[in-house]
Amino acid sequence: MIYNNKKHSLRRQEVLEAALTCFTEHGYANTTIDMIRKHSGASVGSMYHHFRNKEEIAGELFILGMNDHNERLIGVLQKTSSAEDGVKSVVFCLVNWIAEHPDWTRFILHTNSQIVKGESTKQLEEINKAFRKSIRNWFQPHIQSGEITCLPTELYPPLIIGPSMSYARSWLSGKSKTPITEYGEHLATAAWKAVKQTN
Repeated sequence: MIYNNKKHSLRRQEVLEAALTCFTEHGYANTTIDMIRKHSGASVGSMYHHFRNKEEIAGELFILGMNDHNERLIGVLQKTSSAEDGVKSVVFCLVNWIAEHPDWTRFILHTNSQIVKGESTKQLEEINKAFRKSIRNWFQPHIQSGEITCLPTELYPPLIIGPSMSYARSWLSGKSKTPITEYGEHLATAAWKAVKQTN
């Protein structure tokens, strides 16, 4: 399963699983809520008891994916102490999450612009705000100590995870055949070199 959340009923999880499969096979735009319902085996009544429409399903699926990755990354960072280990951990966490959840990643990448403008916008903004704060709190001491180069805040994500995301898109589309995890060490090393303080 893409996730195991005790706060959600088994039927709700089955619908989300079915939705991800449908979005992967048919694309977000071409998928209908009835297609998701049939694939999940839910009755019409059960389906609409849990979700009002396809957009709500997509929004929850998107947010669950973001939370799953973000929570894992924060947990990993809390176990690191050095700046180098932290920066590399960000990359390894992302690379491993993508490798474990390729369809979920494709969905997030392909529907990002639609979700951020949809019904889930406010909730997503709150999630991103809390996540950025957690990341900033970890990075700030290392920047102040001079281990990490002091740069405009918006430059850190493209420098640290930009190359990984670029390769992920190529790999997920089938253009690149080598699994992203095989390049994890190279991507992590490149990320550290991009932000470490040089004398």
